[in-house]
Amino acid sequence: MGDPILDRITYQPEHGKLAPIPWPEGLAPKGTQYGQRSDGPLPLAEVVVVTWTFAEGEALADVLTPGLPSASWQPYAHLWSIYRPQLTERSPAGDAQASAFGDLAGPNAAHLAPIADRPPRLTFGGASGGVETIDYFGFANTNDSYGVVSNYPDACTEEMDDATLPLALADISNPPRWCSIRNASDPQVSSSIGDLQAQARWATQIYQEYGYWTTVGSAIATWAVIANLT
Repeated sequence: MGDPILDRITYQPEHGKLAPIPWPEGLAPKGTQYGQRSDGPLPLAEVVVVTWTFAEGEALADVLTPGLPSASWQPYAHLWSIYRPQLTERSPAGDAQASAFGDLAGPNAAHLAPIADRPPRLTFGGASGGVETIDYFGFANTNDSYGVVSNYPDACTEEMDDATLPLALADISNPPRWCSIRNASDPQVSSSIGDLQAQARWATQIYQEYGYWTTVGSAIATWAVIANLT
């Protein structure tokens, strides 16, 4: 097996066409072509959406900038010469309410079958449990091999890397507001599949099959947050 993290980031999924999303009147997102130079600074923005993988970028584009797929987006290379020395051989660059959410996510929910036996739904952190972040490729399995449950018994989900954003913002004297929206791209892995390598292969295959479609729900939730800011 290769590098499971890099494989997940760079995998380019084949998927069907996104079904129309029944946005509330006047709240459908609209994209515009970015006409600035790719090596220039970004314009001022009220909201910045950050994602990590190719599949997630495709889904975000299809939901938030309909008609402008991610392949049409302009690369961003501002101050590239400063960042390039920091890259390694593993760096890809070197190479609303819950009921309303169900209505919006419903038209594309069938793509999650058979691994999911219910429509997508929202869960929230806080008193009901939050998100456990790790800085390595790990997953929740029935034997708790990575200590996900023992480290944080009230965790709703486990993910990789999202803590880098609040960690970076902690160094800013007046940081902007931020939130993390996660899509449950992998279910809990059954330890009966085999050793950890076999389980990792299964988790990677699940992400490759469903990563785009689980991100559709996250993109809808992301737009709900953005629309609520106005």
